Amino acid sequence: MLKRQPELSGLIIEVTEDVLVRSDTQLHAAIAPLRERGMCLAVDDIGAGYSGLRQLTAIRPSYVKLDRSLVRGIDGDQDRGALVKALAGYTEHVGSLLVAEGVESEAELQTLLALGVPLAQGYHLGRPQAPWPQVRLRAGATGAMV
Repeated sequence: MLKRQPELSGLIIEVTEDVLVRSDTQLHAAIAPLRERGMCLAVDDIGAGYSGLRQLTAIRPSYVKLDRSLVRGIDGDQDRGALVKALAGYTEHVGSLLVAEGVESEAELQTLLALGVPLAQGYHLGRPQAPWPQVRLRAGATGAMV
């Protein structure tokens, strides 16, 4: 009898751009079965590492997270603004969501919204909070919390 694999919807695995992916084929082989079960993939720190645009087109992530180095001071930098606008257009075209990391001012947030960035995170929007409390599962339970 085949054992049924658990559903993975709601799970997001982040691949950081600062890790060089040498083989798109191996990466696809590793993530395909997880995607079939509902897992989403995010590419983190776009603009900070090795792989850049090639990795985006190769793995087709659900989320693309802009490194804060592209976001910081974007309200005063038209060149970075042009790059972010192009990435916003690309992600919309392929059905990914663009996330701006490190938003620390209202001016940055408004600029990002005007450039077409739909999601943002950073100190301007909320400070880190205490971790979620630990939960214990009852013996034999499949997700019931005590």
